[in-house]
Amino acid sequence: MNDNYDDIIDFNYPPSSHKAKMSLYQRAAQFAPFAALTGHDEAIYETARITSKKLPIDESYTLDLDMKIESLRTRINERPKVSLIYFIPDKKKKGGKYVEIVSHIKDIDNFHNEIVLSDNKRISVNDIFDIKLFENPDKL
Repeated sequence: MNDNYDDIIDFNYPPSSHKAKMSLYQRAAQFAPFAALTGHDEAIYETARITSKKLPIDESYTLDLDMKIESLRTRINERPKVSLIYFIPDKKKKGGKYVEIVSHIKDIDNFHNEIVLSDNKRISVNDIFDIKLFENPDKL
């Protein structure tokens, strides 16, 4: 008996008479549900994504921020234009990021301890890192 198939190795495979030939992409797709590393790319991206720690603020800095907020409160009718740097906690992992927004102040909500911007976005006073007031604001 011949074990190396020399007698049939050069024969062409007969095509099916009732099925079209499947593309390589279609053949590979059959095995996609069995991929061992499904979600691996997303997990790598999430692990590599960098977050920052929320910086501790000492008492003197807190007093300075409180004075700035009180100054804004006295000028709330003018809709003062400010630059706010504040911390946004990350929803998936420890830490977050600092962002800056320039907007007009609409209100200061004492009950919720938030600053309300002209677009109704609310920023917690506890997350604010810095406030810069523009002296000659352009009106919205």
